This record gives sequence, C-alpha cells and structure tokens, in this order.
Amino acid sequence: MAPDGYLQLLPEEALFLAYALGCLIVSKKETGMKNKNGKRSSSPHTYVSEMTIDSLWSTFTDDDPKFPIKYAVYHHYRTKGWVVKSGLKFGADWVLYPVGPPFYHSQYTIMIQCVWADTLDKDETLSWRELSWINISATERMNNQVNKTPLISMVLRPRSLSGEKMKRIECLKGACYQRSIAVKMESQ
Repeated sequence: MAPDGYLQLLPEEALFLAYALGCLIVSKKETGMKNKNGKRSSSPHTYVSEMTIDSLWSTFTDDDPKFPIKYAVYHHYRTKGWVVKSGLKFGADWVLYPVGPPFYHSQYTIMIQCVWADTLDKDETLSWRELSWINISATERMNNQVNKTPLISMVLRPRSLSGEKMKRIECLKGACYQRSIAVKMESQ
C-alpha cells in the first residue's frame, strides 16, 4: 500500500487482475471538450473513464514494448498458482513465491528470454538480457547465496507475430508459448 493509501500494482499485476480474474477495474482521468454525457462542451472538463482490457494492453505496451513477453511469463506462473513479484533486487525479471512474501521466501528467480519459435534464435527486438555462460554462472552464484533456484523462461515467438500484432492482447491466445529450464550448478 502506498503512503497515500492507494494500492500500487505493477502493470502485469493490474492486467492479470482485470483480464484473467476480472476483479479489477482500472480508470483513468481524461481532460477533453466533452462532458460526461459525451456531448461537446465549450470548456475543458476532467472526467474519469473506465479502461478496457484492450486499452490497458495498449497503454502498457506503449510504455514498455517488452510488456507482452513479460506478461506472458507472469500470466503463465500466476495461473499455475505461484505468486509472482518483481525480481529486480535479485537480478532477475520475476521471483516466485508458493504463497506470498509475508508467509514464505521466494523459491525461484525467473530470467526471461524471447526466442523465435522456428529457429530458437534470440529475438533481438524483445530480449533484454544476454544469456552467456558467464551471466548464467553469475546469476546461479548469486541465487545460491540467497537460496533460490534460477529458471530461464523461454517465450517462443512465431514469426507471424509481428510488432503490430504484439500490440493486441490476442497475441497471448496460442501465439506465445513458454518453457522453463531449471539452471542449477553444483559447486565443486
């Protein structure tokens, strides 16, 4: 809870609650020359309008072009029963809790990699992390220190899923596929 009493959610959390669970309505303030009845007015009015799922997706994708990939991974783990939170302080994209941060420590860190479905080559436009052996080793060492298991979540992007199609929520329906690979190295 924010100091001013408002609940602050990550974009992925907000979309999941609105889209997958249908238990959140997001509103935005707008200023325009129309009043709340939709009629033209001579002076600007500020009004609140409810955002649709499509407008939420569009807003979040405009703010962060990588949002569809991040959300696909977030959605996958949330629907599997995990509590998904930001992994920023662990050098990861997400961390997974079996119940929630107040009750348990997270068990896994998630690093996201977007690859082309046909070749499994890195999609340079939507991957923000270099997965070299040095980076994987460093991540594993850090995760070992905080008692977490690192996972690499691969989002498989079909070539037919162009940039414009990624700006619509329909890209989730059968278009983005994901696999997770556990990375655990034993120290000698």
